[in-house]
Amino acid sequence: MGGVEPDGTLSAAGAVTASDAKRKKYQKQALEIATNLSRDAHRYKFPTYSSRRQLQRYVSWWGDKLFLENHPGKIKLARAKQLAEQLIDVIPDVDSV
Repeated sequence: MGGVEPDGTLSAAGAVTASDAKRKKYQKQALEIATNLSRDAHRYKFPTYSSRRQLQRYVSWWGDKLFLENHPGKIKLARAKQLAEQLIDVIPDVDSV
C-alpha cells in the first residue's frame, strides 16, 4: 500500500501494483503525502531528502531503456516511473528549503 514508511520516507508501491480504482486512490494518497512533506520540508529535512533521493533512484533505474525493454513488468514500471516523476516535482530539493 502507498504511504509513509516507518523511517518517514514515501512509499508508492500500492499506486503501481493495484487495480485501476485502487491505483488512482493510491496515486492521490501519494501526491497528498508528497504535498504535506513539501509543506513541512523545513521541519523534516531528512525524510524530505531521503524520499526525493529514493524517487530519483527509481526514475534512474526504471527509466533505463535497456532495463525497460527486457523487463516482463514494463507497463507497471512505466507507471511507477511516471508517478515517481510526479512526486519528485512536488517534493522540494532540501537545498531549496
